[in-house]
Order: sequence, then C-alpha cells, then structure tokens
Amino acid sequence: MHDWSCAHHCLLDSPAQNHAYAMKTNIFLKLTVVICVHAEYCAAIKCYTCIISGCEDHFDKSGRTLSDGCAQCLKTKSETSGVHAVTRSCLSDNIGSDGCSKTTILGMEMSQCLCSTDGCNGSSSVYTTMVTVIVPLLMLAKHVV
Repeated sequence: MHDWSCAHHCLLDSPAQNHAYAMKTNIFLKLTVVICVHAEYCAAIKCYTCIISGCEDHFDKSGRTLSDGCAQCLKTKSETSGVHAVTRSCLSDNIGSDGCSKTTILGMEMSQCLCSTDGCNGSSSVYTTMVTVIVPLLMLAKHVV
C-alpha cells in the first residue's frame, strides 16, 4: 500500500534544496504580480488616429504615424442609413477594460473597441488578451520552478 502523504512526495532531497525552491517560487510570484500590474497601468502606448477619411475598416497603415503618449487606444465604427464611419483615437486616460462593445442609439449601430498595446487599433478586429503576459510567464516558470 502506498503512503501518498506530502512528507514523502512534496519535499526535495535536502533542506537547502527546499529553501532554494521556496525562494525561486517566491521570486516568480513577485515577478508575476509586477508584470501583471505593469501590463495594465504603466508605460504610455502609441495609437493610430484618424477620423472617417482614410480610416476605413480595411485600414492601410502604410505611411501612417502613431500618436504617442496614449493610455489606451480606441476604434469606433458606426452605421446609419447605410453610411459607415470609422474613427481611431488616442485616449489620454484609461476609460475601461480592453475589449469591444456594441450599442444602438437612435437607430445608429455603433461598436467601440478599447485596447492597450502599441498600434492595436490599426486592425479590422481589435482585441487584446492577457496571452501577451501569460505566455512569457509560463515560459519563465518552466525555468524557475
């Protein structure tokens, strides 16, 4: 019969190895918190800015410059009576969570997408995920733990 208690399976060979493992885990957890906080609240980003003309959904980024010092990028699309309009903006403040929402106001369909990485409002579909943070952390965890 097997004894599956932690005393036989959780500890490493020596107290020194246990201590080193605990220190690496502690450093990894602190680094994870710092990276996640940094990804949400730190450095300014660059966004595309345009209003209607040349700002179509199939956006040609060639020859376009990015506005610097943005907290968040915004892309809006609206349609009323068959007329489509797209705008791309640089926001000086973070106004909400990254992602898209749709509303209809007075018969006008409107979608708004917020994102927080350089040039993220330059594609036809705008989205960001924590994948850009999680994947490097998982790769780091493989080497630390």
